[in-house]
Amino acid sequence: MGKTAPAERPRVYTIGHSNHSRERFWELLSAAGVKAVADVRSRPMSRRAPWTGKHKLAAFLDGQGAEYLFLGDRLGGMPADPAFYDEEGYALYGLMAESPAFAQGLAALEDLARRSPTVLMCAEESPEDCHRGRLIARVLATRGWEVIHLRAGGQAEAHGEALQGSLFPGEEDWKSPRPVVKRK
Repeated sequence: MGKTAPAERPRVYTIGHSNHSRERFWELLSAAGVKAVADVRSRPMSRRAPWTGKHKLAAFLDGQGAEYLFLGDRLGGMPADPAFYDEEGYALYGLMAESPAFAQGLAALEDLARRSPTVLMCAEESPEDCHRGRLIARVLATRGWEVIHLRAGGQAEAHGEALQGSLFPGEEDWKSPRPVVKRK
């Protein structure tokens, strides 16, 4: 019997809209062959980049022939439930990753990414400063996905390279890099 080639791992990209113009944003996505955007922002708007508002972004992507899917209600870094925060206001990623809402959001994301080249989009340029890299990409990588972070300069970094030196030393430290809600 002949040898069979190893199956390719499914791939997903991530990007932060940062302060990009929408033209530069689309240029970065096009270079990677992306055809779908999964918006994982809890609050899909930005004062610094108004073109990234949920409806404006969806319309822009539609005009480019790309799909838009909002998943911030299930995969966002600032969940509404106060049970997902510690006393200092840090989001507790371990609890979030175990929630039914996260599982539903991840299933929707994986379905989209299996059908079409997909990017997870949040606001932060750097994946090491964002839940898309520290939470979602980490979970996807453990599920066998190849995660590629698209960076502002046009480079594409594999998940392990992008977060080199900033991985969590233990599960007890698996939380947002800074408080995301004000606590009393």
